[in-house]
Amino acid sequence: AELEDEETPHTFAEEVAVLIKPIGRDHYTAQLTIRLWADNPAHPRSLLLELTDANDLLFYHSLALGESDFHALRSEQRLLVDFQSFPEQLADLLRRCCEAPGANSKMIASLECTAGAAGESRLNIVESTNFRELIHIDLRLRQGSDEVVKKHLAKKLRLCRADLQGAERRLGECGEALQNSKKQVDELTARARVVADERSHLENSLQTTHLREVNTLKDEHARAFADLQRHHVEDKASVEARHKTALQAALDRAERAEASAEELQRARQSLTATGESCQHRLLEAEKELKDATSESSELRKHLKQLEEQKFRHERELTELKVQLASTREQLAVREQHAASQAIQIEEAVNQRRMLEENVGALKKQVQTLEEKFNLSSQEIVKGNRIIQSLHQASKESKAKLRQRATELAQFEKARHELEREGQVSRHQLEERDNELLRGKAREEKLQESLEEMKRKLLEAQDVIRSNQEVIEYLNRQLTERELKAMPSPNSTLQTDFSKTSPALSELLSKVESFAPKKAPASPGYPGYQVSSLNLSLSTPAKTPSTTATLSGFSPEEDILSRPVAYRRPGGPGAMAMA
Repeated sequence: AELEDEETPHTFAEEVAVLIKPIGRDHYTAQLTIRLWADNPAHPRSLLLELTDANDLLFYHSLALGESDFHALRSEQRLLVDFQSFPEQLADLLRRCCEAPGANSKMIASLECTAGAAGESRLNIVESTNFRELIHIDLRLRQGSDEVVKKHLAKKLRLCRADLQGAERRLGECGEALQNSKKQVDELTARARVVADERSHLENSLQTTHLREVNTLKDEHARAFADLQRHHVEDKASVEARHKTALQAALDRAERAEASAEELQRARQSLTATGESCQHRLLEAEKELKDATSESSELRKHLKQLEEQKFRHERELTELKVQLASTREQLAVREQHAASQAIQIEEAVNQRRMLEENVGALKKQVQTLEEKFNLSSQEIVKGNRIIQSLHQASKESKAKLRQRATELAQFEKARHELEREGQVSRHQLEERDNELLRGKAREEKLQESLEEMKRKLLEAQDVIRSNQEVIEYLNRQLTERELKAMPSPNSTLQTDFSKTSPALSELLSKVESFAPKKAPASPGYPGYQVSSLNLSLSTPAKTPSTTATLSGFSPEEDILSRPVAYRRPGGPGAMAMA
């Protein structure tokens, strides 16, 4: 991971939810940043994988996988991809871990920290289905040493400094933009001032021209009116005509003056509208100036926060180094306790496995006895059919003898021929009697074998009953020994053993409920019936209560259901139950 080039493109660089399994602590899920890249994109010679945690700066696991290491990994885990396509496939699995879980399966990434001086860890990508968990890939990572972690933190610090320089550069650009906006605001203010001056100048000029024209018109009207008054008396008739004409001319001139006044009013309104638009643009420029000022202040605050964060990170780094030394000592003590507990657990599991192997052997013996008994019952049925056929044949032969006797009484002339036929029939009867005797002997042999099978089944039931007693005794002994041997320093393992012992007792009680019972006596055979025996031997695996009990097993009971072997106290051999 130290060979990383910042310019090399990453095949995968995202945050993934990883289930971390540390030694001596509870499992927890953390958002880890996983980066995957090749040393040379065109012709890769090694693949680099790096796991970091943004919340824990000292968390660093890495893997450098060369072509030779990949071939060994491929043969060990039976991979179907080559070295060139392996990075893309691994990145695809990691992306599936980031996706939301589906209805039937989900991908989980887990990091298991193993005990050892080298600080190795295992990264597993597991697909959890409704049936089981499938491990797609198992990679052996190495925890970063102090030097590697220092280099990693130095690289992070360089990146932070580069980000800080970029922020300062952006701040300078924002300052330049602010200066430009201020210049634009000054220009717009000057232009607005010029427009206002022009507007006031136009208003003053229009007002003066209007007043001048009005005054001229008033003077002309006054002179005309004085002339009219002066000449009114002299030439009233002629003056009236001239006055009318002059009045008409004055009216026309007044209308033209009013029209010019309206045009001036419209020009004034247009100038007012342009002044308002200039004022609006001035307000917008002032708003942009305020936004630029607030943005520059926020950037200054962000710069101060970055400096404070840098100081906090340096202080936390020293504290974490001290904590790391203390946690290493605690881990060494916990590893010793865990090793002793693991040895005790393995001994208990081996004993249980031996007992269940003996139980499986007894199950097989019972199955063979059931098969032999079924075969004997089939042979008995065949013997009964043969006996019935022989009885039928004897009845038919007796009827033939009677018929032949009547024929001898009626036909005395054919006496010699009938005697010969009688001898032949006697010979046939002797053969049939011999066959009947052989069938009876065969039936007796089958009856003896049936009695032997009954005796063996009774012995097997006695053995099963004695095994039940031995298992109850061993259950009590095992529970007492586990409670005595339970270690006190590790509270987690105490809780696990306290949960396991009741589970074991419950399992043994269920096994007692599954044991076959003796079949009731039948009127045809003394103390035995075929159908009842078959039902008694097969009922424990098919009754609804047994099915409900087995379906209610917890995962702890499933673990405890593995084979376990025990010896009878004081007895020479091992005992087992089905």
